[in-house]
Amino acid sequence: MIGFNGGLIGGLAAARATSTALSQPGVWTLPEQRNAKLALQWPVPGLKLLDAYTGAAAAYSLRLLRSGYTGPLVSVRRADNNSTASFTQAQIDDGTLAAHCSGTDGLVTVWYDQSGNGNNATPPAAANQPKIFTNATGVEKLSNNKPCLTFNSTGTSTFTMGTRLTNVRSVFQVLKIASALTDASANFILSDSTNFSYHTGGQYWLDSILASGQVTGGENRINNIVANLTNGTPSTTAKTTNLTLISMVHTANTSVHQLTEDRGNSGRSIRGAMQELVLYSSSQSTNVAGINGDIMTYYAIT
Repeated sequence: MIGFNGGLIGGLAAARATSTALSQPGVWTLPEQRNAKLALQWPVPGLKLLDAYTGAAAAYSLRLLRSGYTGPLVSVRRADNNSTASFTQAQIDDGTLAAHCSGTDGLVTVWYDQSGNGNNATPPAAANQPKIFTNATGVEKLSNNKPCLTFNSTGTSTFTMGTRLTNVRSVFQVLKIASALTDASANFILSDSTNFSYHTGGQYWLDSILASGQVTGGENRINNIVANLTNGTPSTTAKTTNLTLISMVHTANTSVHQLTEDRGNSGRSIRGAMQELVLYSSSQSTNVAGINGDIMTYYAIT
């Protein structure tokens, strides 16, 4: 808890009013800090996303999500000689990754889980490895100038999680597809080795029939706007090539094993880029606005 010398800072009263936690005069509980952060876009120094919103089942990103995590974010293979090294956020940003990949492309062999559960994601083969560095242009980045993993245009780039999750209840995913294809078998946002709970719907993010009811019938948002992901209502939430935050709170558990190939069907992964994916085994309905606020601020999503 953080004290504020017994008084309220202007604008934080509204944030405190939204908190259900008991509090002491002049002392802010963690839920109140979360609401204050969202209300004022005012990050508590050192408070990472998973410090504030704990309990993630798996978390993949190119930024540090938890202050207690000291490992790398990715391992990267040089395309020319297969030399592989691992990198933290600082090393991605400070040129260390670029030095490792100089003169060739850099492909991701491991996307590390920052949740603390060790559920690292790896491509099944070299041909499935997304790109993080291009020889001609450097570290892959999107319009927000943040690093990304680029999945190839044929939909064959994919990761398999070390452990299949069967109890996913909440999803937060930052991505940008290269083309809003109407093909109902292209651009799966998530998938599983057995089920197709997140079956794509052509021009919409999810198929109204094939995707699971616990996914389509949950609390779904695009860029923090409540959305029907099966018909693009409101119209601003239809599948788009803009940088997008998809957040979903399911009505029941579902399974995720692959990022993002559909079962064993090659060519169905996203065709574009991903920057972050956080999965929870619990409903984050009460935290969804705060989590979305943190993500949208960092990635400059509007």
